[in-house]
Amino acid sequence: MTCGRGILVRVRGTGATDAGAIALIVALLAPVLLAFCALALDVARWYVESERIQKAADAAANAGVVYLPQDFAQAKITALDVAARNGYVPSSTVTITVEPADRPSQLRVTVTSTVANAFAATFGMPRTTVSRTAVSDYSGPVAMGSPCNLFGNEPLGPTQSTAGSSTNCTFGSTPNFWANIAGPQTSKENGDRYATQGCSSSSNSYCGGSGQTDNCDHFGSSNCQGVSVTGKTVYYFRVRIAPGAGSVDVQVYDPAFVNVGDHCTVNLPFTSSTNPSWNRGDMPNPFVTDATVRYQYGDPTTADSRQGTPASPGTYCTGDNAFGFTSSLPTTTYALLAPNDSGDPARSTPVATCTPQQYRGLNVDLGRYLDASTAEGKSTDGSYAQKTFRRWVSINCPVLAPASGLADYFLEVRSNLKTGSVSNAAMADLSDQSGVTGSGHNRFSIRAVATGSRDDVSIAAYERMPIYANLKSGAATKFYLARVPSAGAGNLLRIQFFDTGDSTDTGTIRVTAPGDNSGKTAITCYDKGFQPSSSSTSTVLSGCTLTNVNASTGYQGKVKEVDIQVPSDYLCNDTSSAGCWFTVTYAYGTTSSDGSVADTTTWSASLDGDPVRLIK
Repeated sequence: MTCGRGILVRVRGTGATDAGAIALIVALLAPVLLAFCALALDVARWYVESERIQKAADAAANAGVVYLPQDFAQAKITALDVAARNGYVPSSTVTITVEPADRPSQLRVTVTSTVANAFAATFGMPRTTVSRTAVSDYSGPVAMGSPCNLFGNEPLGPTQSTAGSSTNCTFGSTPNFWANIAGPQTSKENGDRYATQGCSSSSNSYCGGSGQTDNCDHFGSSNCQGVSVTGKTVYYFRVRIAPGAGSVDVQVYDPAFVNVGDHCTVNLPFTSSTNPSWNRGDMPNPFVTDATVRYQYGDPTTADSRQGTPASPGTYCTGDNAFGFTSSLPTTTYALLAPNDSGDPARSTPVATCTPQQYRGLNVDLGRYLDASTAEGKSTDGSYAQKTFRRWVSINCPVLAPASGLADYFLEVRSNLKTGSVSNAAMADLSDQSGVTGSGHNRFSIRAVATGSRDDVSIAAYERMPIYANLKSGAATKFYLARVPSAGAGNLLRIQFFDTGDSTDTGTIRVTAPGDNSGKTAITCYDKGFQPSSSSTSTVLSGCTLTNVNASTGYQGKVKEVDIQVPSDYLCNDTSSAGCWFTVTYAYGTTSSDGSVADTTTWSASLDGDPVRLIK
């Protein structure tokens, strides 16, 4: 017995019994462990597929949302196309759902993929469905100045009275401002912030100091920076066309620079002109029948006994004015750019079937050149003046409305191309042509004439709005400032007012939130001071109103910045071209009965943050 027990002790001491037990356990659990390992491979695949479809959904939502809220059909087409390029096409194993999200500016894309399992099928799981959703929001670039088919005033005479503004021009056809573009050799402090290439003083905003340049180049004083900023000299106006518009013809009023002075008292005849055809009202001119009124001397600010009493004083006066660093006159070029998926006009190219239109400047005695019976009127310059001066002129690029959705064309306007140097390729190159010259301000208006519904066309400045007002002091003008869609909720709307206040009185500028905003929280405005500023301080702007606005109070050649906090519950009518517009009331003083306004100013607007952003 003792010997037997000794043998048993030795066996136990070697662990042989444990080893057998472990082997038995491993043998029993091996299938389960292998199953778990196999399942882990399937789970890893599910995670990889989840990441892939999330990326596809994100990309599809971001690509499609830029067409909202007006064109959901195109938004869906684009989202599906981008999903396909990321490897997901609707099929028996892939489902893609594209739909509007909670706000009109938001797009929801859900990608669902069914994958076959390699190992889990042995446990009754032959397939696994993975689904991921992305929601993107789009605030877009800021449109400025107009929700309708007209940008600026619309003079209508007996020979050109068939167009008219659309019904969504709620401020009518006379918002009391003109579009403006300066020749490159004009000083910034005269009001055009971007098209100019020179500064008269380093105290002007962005004219002195390293990096402080908008486009301050080789003209002007030595205070200017020696760096050209390509593309900033170009202005864009978005021409948005809906299906009901039919054929659309973009026209420009008074497209050429013709020097008449800010208040139209230069180069124009008085009513008592020695030319008898002016007095009789039957001046020979093949293009107009109302010469006595249309070519009237002066505007509403002019008090001169020689002016007479025209039927509509100042209606036609844009106020082209020659001044600057040179006596050469500016040439203005217009081209209609085709739509592109990015919505960025800098990436657009001119409509291939059209030719850019170029208008050289004139500085002549219009009393002679507008009269077709005189030697001057029979000259090339005379015929040119009669066709273009104070008339609506087509840019000769009619386009058809899209069958569905919206088409965004862009009118490119620039003064940095030399006379005769115009082509589609030249318009696509945004840099200044070497040796280009020209001083002065060219004022004009833009409208879109549609064979269908005028309300299906709108023209707005794109992020930058160069304008001119010629009024009496004490007058006020109210117009559309900036369009902020519902996607702008919670963001800051940044407005920069450049060189305002060229009136004999001090005025006010008041910004008002859209009337269709259904949110309950009021906007808050902050005065950020004159820019550029090293200070980050700001003050709440009472009533969202700038006061004491005058050239002598610091506004001359300066950028005044105002930040507007768009409330988080902000919600407006995104589907209407007249919806979501912040408006501005600009009052030019209140006291002077004989004061005047000759205010050229450039306003810009932007929303902080990325215009396209994923919110889910």
